[in-house]
Amino acid sequence: LKAALKKEPANPGNIVLFSNLAAIQRHLKKYDEALTSYNIVLSKYPTSVNALHNRADLYCEIDSLNLALRDYNTILLAEQDNIEALRRRAFIYMNKGDLDNAEYDFVKIKQVSPDKLEGDMGLALILKRRDKWEEALELYSDLLYENRTNTELFINRAECYLQQKKLAKALDDLDKAVQDKSVNPCR
Repeated sequence: LKAALKKEPANPGNIVLFSNLAAIQRHLKKYDEALTSYNIVLSKYPTSVNALHNRADLYCEIDSLNLALRDYNTILLAEQDNIEALRRRAFIYMNKGDLDNAEYDFVKIKQVSPDKLEGDMGLALILKRRDKWEEALELYSDLLYENRTNTELFINRAECYLQQKKLAKALDDLDKAVQDKSVNPCR
């Protein structure tokens, strides 16, 4: 790779080589080397959304959340409706206890893609983090009305019931979740 870079430094294929190398290094848990490779790519193409996503994911993996946040912010400057960057940034905000900014991102996801559950599920998660179990329960119930086979919704609603000491309803939702063949292959 170094020889290819020296021989033809302007060759755009070099960036592909370094992107692939970074992915391999990351898979091998050679995080410092992967970071160097991503940085090489981004030094040439600083607004490459794909490279920024990959580096931000690596930063998350090595628990450098502030650096990951910086990359997600850069992505969102270029593509303000990038749902993956909004979602990942929202979870970083939640991890930092910044529920207001996380909520902003989940609302934005709902605006950009109202058909997807991600925005509403994120908002319900924030309600739970704020100990607003009844509101979260109502949101999960609304989502289940349209998505009767979503196991994750049943499990999350069961948690709300459990927090409210409604054990029979919690068990009923958990039973519905377990009946899903993707969760319990024996059924």
